[in-house]
Amino acid sequence: MSREEEIRAGLFDHTLNGHAPEVKALTEEGLALGMDPMDILFKALIPSLEEVGRRFEKGDFFVPEMLIAARAMQGALTILRPLIAETGAQPVGRYVIGTVKGDIHDIGKNLCVIMLEGAGFEVFDLGVNTPPEKFVAGSTSKPSTRPACATRSTWPWAALR
Repeated sequence: MSREEEIRAGLFDHTLNGHAPEVKALTEEGLALGMDPMDILFKALIPSLEEVGRRFEKGDFFVPEMLIAARAMQGALTILRPLIAETGAQPVGRYVIGTVKGDIHDIGKNLCVIMLEGAGFEVFDLGVNTPPEKFVAGSTSKPSTRPACATRSTWPWAALR
């Protein structure tokens, strides 16, 4: 197994298990060896988060494990994002996301932001307690921007109607 394959395998495992310092260190090592940032993202980090999703669906992982894995991946994305932007790679799409007016819970929204960015989307985070007008303005500010409204409860949805 080459060192690059070891790095990809390590990134997969450490992301899956939420070991943020190891993910950051392996990302930096991979880049120092000349690995392509897109290779790191699409052959190690995204597959690991997909496995997190599978384990969540099976009931083997819960929200805390998802958050820990997503935060570990976020450290790598912070390093990779500017390098990917330099390549001229276009985002696969755009989202404007926020927690709806009347709700201040943002754990799910933050997890969604990390996953969308990791999948190659450009994400504009509106924060919490966001009025409907901001979702409309954000989703019409750039072509093909989709709104994503987050809430922990059902009652804030009335404000969006």
